Amino acid sequence: MHLRDSTREMLYSSENEYDVRRDKGYPPRINVEVANPFCFKKKFWLSSTDVEQVLEKIGIYLQYETPKNHSLSLEQQLLITLHWLGNGCQYHDLADMHVVAQSTVCRSVNAVPDGIDHLFQEIVRFPDDCSNHDVDFLRLGRFPFVCGCVDGTLINIDAHRENESHFVDCYKNHSINTLIICGRI
Repeated sequence: MHLRDSTREMLYSSENEYDVRRDKGYPPRINVEVANPFCFKKKFWLSSTDVEQVLEKIGIYLQYETPKNHSLSLEQQLLITLHWLGNGCQYHDLADMHVVAQSTVCRSVNAVPDGIDHLFQEIVRFPDDCSNHDVDFLRLGRFPFVCGCVDGTLINIDAHRENESHFVDCYKNHSINTLIICGRI
């Protein structure tokens, strides 16, 4: 028996070797239905209701134009991206955890932030008329003449070779400071 013949036997299941091709077997994906809300939030950094709200907003940007073979659901794409954003692990590790291909993780991690970026202008913005907002900030926090607020967080990154000292934070870690600006509406 030649190698070519044994390959045909593996690929084709009927007596006539060209009649029927075997279906590709897909491994089962992880169950994202976490019973404990605390465990869900710890793993994905958002509650399940927050995930549903985000999916309602960005779902149209994540849908495939054509039905693909065994494609990820919108929820799986979002959860893979949230998992990656939450811990910054390698793509191949995340692919093993979610039982998907590494290229699938890469596509999800690129598609979800693009979907969020489409909504950036309507969600994160200063109000057009700031005259009423300064009164609200004065009443709430005793901040006079404030129209909006800024909040930030440090995101740990790998050390850069060029300008390494620019990325050292107050805790002596390499990080970037991410800021969110919001206004009271």
